[in-house]
Amino acid sequence: MDKWQRAFAGKLESVRMHWQERFERIAEDEVGPVFGEMDAFTTARGFAVTSPNCDAGARLYRFGLTENAYLMLYFRLHGFEAIEAQAELVVPGANPEEFLINRTHLADVNAAWVQEQFHVALDRFVDAFDAASRKQQAAEHAQ
Repeated sequence: MDKWQRAFAGKLESVRMHWQERFERIAEDEVGPVFGEMDAFTTARGFAVTSPNCDAGARLYRFGLTENAYLMLYFRLHGFEAIEAQAELVVPGANPEEFLINRTHLADVNAAWVQEQFHVALDRFVDAFDAASRKQQAAEHAQ
């Protein structure tokens, strides 16, 4: 790299770190408390809930009903100033993995937005699990 490229890369890294720190504050202040509520609520209803470690700029939450049926909900920095919520639904007997993605600017993230991401993802997951269970049950009765 030449002198300009090194200087530019340093400036860009500084900008990236600023937005990553902002994401981390939002994850701590907005996402974490909502996850705590969702964890307590879903665990009381039979879910196995975990939050595996992630790299900086991301949070991951797993809600499982069985070993093979689970929801993975990721919150991650998208670009420099947006947050992405991505839900991955895995339900045996249903359509292959389904993804839900929602993005918004970091400035627009609040507890209500975060809560909506959890609610939508959990609703879709339980609906898919129910539909697959009914389909399996119907197939068993048809035999």
